[in-house]
Amino acid sequence: MCVIITIKKGVVIVAKIKCVVNLKENDNIIFADKRFYGIKTNNKISYQEEDVIVAIFINDNKILMKRVKEDSKILLEFEENVCTIGKYFINNDNLWLPLDIFTDKILVDDSYMRIAYNIKLDNEPTKFLFEIRYEVEQ
Repeated sequence: MCVIITIKKGVVIVAKIKCVVNLKENDNIIFADKRFYGIKTNNKISYQEEDVIVAIFINDNKILMKRVKEDSKILLEFEENVCTIGKYFINNDNLWLPLDIFTDKILVDDSYMRIAYNIKLDNEPTKFLFEIRYEVEQ
């Protein structure tokens, strides 16, 4: 299903999508071919994993991922071969923690995204691999 919305300075295409997500932390598989439904607009993909709302914003050579749970929020910024600072917010403590992120590789095409990155946790780098495949639902 596809909906076209006209906005003052252009056209926004909104589509319902089927997503298949893979997430790996070091050698631990968090998600393997986990299926979700979501929404895709021109530069944004959003979907819900069990209790986490995920929004991915795609800009030229940067990707911003926002993951929101009832008790926390994480903001991750990815730019290939660049160190960025992410933020981890704990609602109950009203506390922001900085996250050192190094993005090894980003691949994006019309229906696939792959991000290989490291986050420094407790002074130890933790390697992550995030993949999402998506298609417009007919």
